[in-house]
Amino acid sequence: MSKGQSPTTTNGTPPTGHDWGERTKQSHGDVERAPGHWETDAHEIRQKYGISKFEFDPTEDYQVYPDVIIHETKPEITDSPRATNSLIEGPKGSGKTTMALDWAHHQMEVNNERVLWRGDARRSGWLPYRHWTTVYLPGSVEYEAAWMLEGEEGDSQVLEPVDDLDDVARDVVRYEDVDDLLAKLSTAPKGSFNVIYPDPAFSGCEDITRESEVFDHQVPFVPKWETEVGESSTPTTHWWFAFLVARIERGPFTYQSLFFDELADWMPENASNHGDNAQTATKIRALRSVLGESRRRYLSIYAFCQEEVDLAAEARRRFDWRIAMPGRPNPCKANNDSRVGFRDIPMEYDTMGKRDPGTGLVYNETEFNWFTWDDVDDPALEAPEGEGGRWMKIAPTSPAAAGVDAVDAVEYDSGLFSLERRGGSAYLVVSDPGKGYLDVETGMVGEELDSPRGEWSLEVRHDEDGRGWTVMLVDPDSGQRRPVAKLDFDSSTTSGSSSVEGAA
Repeated sequence: MSKGQSPTTTNGTPPTGHDWGERTKQSHGDVERAPGHWETDAHEIRQKYGISKFEFDPTEDYQVYPDVIIHETKPEITDSPRATNSLIEGPKGSGKTTMALDWAHHQMEVNNERVLWRGDARRSGWLPYRHWTTVYLPGSVEYEAAWMLEGEEGDSQVLEPVDDLDDVARDVVRYEDVDDLLAKLSTAPKGSFNVIYPDPAFSGCEDITRESEVFDHQVPFVPKWETEVGESSTPTTHWWFAFLVARIERGPFTYQSLFFDELADWMPENASNHGDNAQTATKIRALRSVLGESRRRYLSIYAFCQEEVDLAAEARRRFDWRIAMPGRPNPCKANNDSRVGFRDIPMEYDTMGKRDPGTGLVYNETEFNWFTWDDVDDPALEAPEGEGGRWMKIAPTSPAAAGVDAVDAVEYDSGLFSLERRGGSAYLVVSDPGKGYLDVETGMVGEELDSPRGEWSLEVRHDEDGRGWTVMLVDPDSGQRRPVAKLDFDSSTTSGSSSVEGAA
């Protein structure tokens, strides 16, 4: 098993007179000119959390583990030139986020690479590295940030707003479009940690597809606030298609590693252009070409998912390395398992099904290794006993939302709900004989929603960008869903609008 040395024992304190991240080579901006006695971001992260150094035994036979971590233009230690691309599969709670942080640290320390981390309004796994983080936000929209408390059932509530994101991260940088972002990333310090939030306005994305070699026509990117009633907008995650195409075709052609979680919401297996104005299938075909070129263009992609079968086959076949996380049986010959893009599976038997988080299995078509990672325990992110933890929601406010109150933007079926104000908050309350209510501003359920329509049920869905929400009425027989209430800051209608369908 490949394993780092025992974690370095430290007192977990930053340099005297400074906070974490304030006095490192990367914080200086010019790494080469920083004072010689200043340490790197990676050193401080290892000191704070006791993360093991990356180690392997070079005297052992060929190992797949060092190849997936170490990036060499002319291989001397490994057998694989340039970058790597890896697909990591594991159930919820298997340690994917912690492992991603550990491997991101390896890229910063071992390869001195710029690490890119997918920012998402629904999750904030990067927070343990916040002292060393530069957050990139598009200049097209304003953002709201808040500390959230996740309960045992997965629901969240606002703890407190964040007035200034600079008080959380080392730096916050605005970008105009994809090309501007790539230019800014090219000058970011080597060995730095960079969190990127996509642009819901898709500035420059259509131009990228029109000029790209991997698209045969310009594909649409339509912001929510530019659609009419009945029209569909482009999911914000599609911005990443344009970003990767531009990165591979336009550069910068320097080593970078992208950590991308929850891949299924980006490249679903059932994608089709039929009835899809966003042309998701066309974009996934382009992604296949991007993944094929990424290694030669010095871009390593570490992509995470819960179920590989949920991902588009033509894209996942381009991943040359796979990682099986604990808590689920790994693919093996004994079970006649296979993986798209692999001609063979090297493991004879399952070794991962009963393992606890902290150990993974990395493999390609011919070899495999076990490896371990260290926990990243940040007491500042812990929540009161019985709660699930603290996280940060960073969500965009569209240009059309400026000055719009939630009560003015909410739409609902007045036969199912009534709008009530309690103190300084507004709530949608389910009409009799149903029960339950939800907060209009956040969409958080205060009491479980029970439909007044017999066996029909009510289901709350939060928008991908974290800004709005929709309540769906679910037919118990057919499973069909239709919206009966929603908060959409991009709509110009007022509360009680008939644009939300009535109930049966």
